[in-house]
Amino acid sequence: MNIIYSDDHGHLTSEMKDLLNTAADKVLRDELSPILSCDDMKPAEAWEIPVEVSVTLVSAEEIQEINRDMRGVDSVTDVLSFPQYEDKYDIIQALQSAEGEEDSEIGRMDVLLGDVVICWTRVEEQAKEYEHSWERELAYLFVHSMLHLLGYDHMDDGERKIMRRHEEQIMTGIGLPQELKTPVDYRGLYRRASESIGKAYAPYSGFRVGAALMTTSGKIFTGVNVENSSYGCAVCAERTAAVKAVSEGEREFAAIAVASEKGTAEPCGICRQFLSEFSRDMAVVTGDGEDHIKVRALNQLLPDSFALAPLHTVKNNSTHEDGGDK
Repeated sequence: MNIIYSDDHGHLTSEMKDLLNTAADKVLRDELSPILSCDDMKPAEAWEIPVEVSVTLVSAEEIQEINRDMRGVDSVTDVLSFPQYEDKYDIIQALQSAEGEEDSEIGRMDVLLGDVVICWTRVEEQAKEYEHSWERELAYLFVHSMLHLLGYDHMDDGERKIMRRHEEQIMTGIGLPQELKTPVDYRGLYRRASESIGKAYAPYSGFRVGAALMTTSGKIFTGVNVENSSYGCAVCAERTAAVKAVSEGEREFAAIAVASEKGTAEPCGICRQFLSEFSRDMAVVTGDGEDHIKVRALNQLLPDSFALAPLHTVKNNSTHEDGGDK
């Protein structure tokens, strides 16, 4: 992959370029490499995919002018995207068509994905507003824009949910996960889960599990596993806690702790999918005792959860703005 950088104000440092290069590599590895691996092209690494992206850092005044001229919107925004293709499958077709083509002077012909324009003023302002690092803000806006170039959009709630899931999976993958807005005492939450184990109903397996779920509002709901003579009717502790929370009107989860009296208990696949319906980025706390816990993001345990959303279409050469929630 080739990224062409442009910055007339001197903000772009080698550190920033390294950060954006890492983010671009992760985007391509997650979004294009799996598709190409089913094709004869089979690039060994994401950076070998012959695509090109233009990245420009501008001032607030400059992005307002671009926004006005290109979109008819006379206002400052944080990022603008100018895709060349409708979606990543059109990009794959372009790569297949360009395979083997070379220019006599520059060699390999790269497929241009589009242009990304980032407002550095807004990077600084929004990093302060959301109380995270400029690295997180800059990388997020770039990843958001790159996904637009691959055909993602957020015109409705369903599309937004899909795009946010991919954004945070990539951000977590490059070491810049979303910081929890609700402070969580992980050991304390694990302790609450442990204390609930005695209420579990597990006469058939003898494997009792307790869970403690904390919502973003700060409320804690505990749950235990409940077994049944018809094994398929059994309910895990994690889902018991989640159902209690949802039935009380809670929809956003900050963290869940899972404990058992027989060592570490990890959430099963069904529980991971169930929890991801509400909070893809929540923390999952497990371990063999309060002093030996580990904390991971749910999207690390289930990178590609199932989600329903309406089909979306991105018109060729359309533009997109605004990074949305951080």
